[in-house]
Amino acid sequence: MHRRNALQLLKIIGILLFLWILARIDLSALMETAAQARVELLLAAIALVFATYFLKALRWHTMIRAMGSQQSFAQSWRIYLLGLFFGLITPGKLGEFGKVAYLRRDGISTKLGCALVILDRIADVITISVLGIAAVGLLFGWQWSCILGIAACTIAGILSLVVGKSSFVRKLFRHKKIQCLLPHAGSIVGLTLLNWIVYFLWAFSIARSIHIEMPLLPLAACFVLTAICSMLP
Repeated sequence: MHRRNALQLLKIIGILLFLWILARIDLSALMETAAQARVELLLAAIALVFATYFLKALRWHTMIRAMGSQQSFAQSWRIYLLGLFFGLITPGKLGEFGKVAYLRRDGISTKLGCALVILDRIADVITISVLGIAAVGLLFGWQWSCILGIAACTIAGILSLVVGKSSFVRKLFRHKKIQCLLPHAGSIVGLTLLNWIVYFLWAFSIARSIHIEMPLLPLAACFVLTAICSMLP
């Protein structure tokens, strides 16, 4: 009950903060900026959004096919978009677990399906964490990057030890269908990195379209930290 009340309070605070920001926006200046935006870069940004969705759907498709699913890419695309939608409207993006229901018909159990959703999410978390550490170093100094890197490795090690002690987790990751993902690890990592590259191109296109002329690397670092904040529940 307390957790539910806290979530409701956070939502109310978020709405009030949004309204406060909206009230302080100079709408005439905003419209003027929009009118001066470079249309070709905005169109490129729209195309890049679809490219990120395509790459994430392709990663999901690669993972489920490795586990024995017979779904076509068109089906994987549709299921990914459904998961994306439900993730956007649920706290902590828990709605993404709705994709699990579509895997049972391919003989992938609910337990394995949930593990697959978590692994799909972990691929993004690990990648953006590494990029975030580099971004902090670029913006605030490499000493902070080293401190964060050591802290992140320590936390990851502790979590691995704690989670690894669970017989359920050990049994799950020894499952032959989970093991089938290992030969495809290179493709999964490659698609994840490519997705983030496309994300940076999207952010760069948006910034340049409204005449934000920051150097590329600091701009990319800012967007990395923004992406990390957007991934928080």
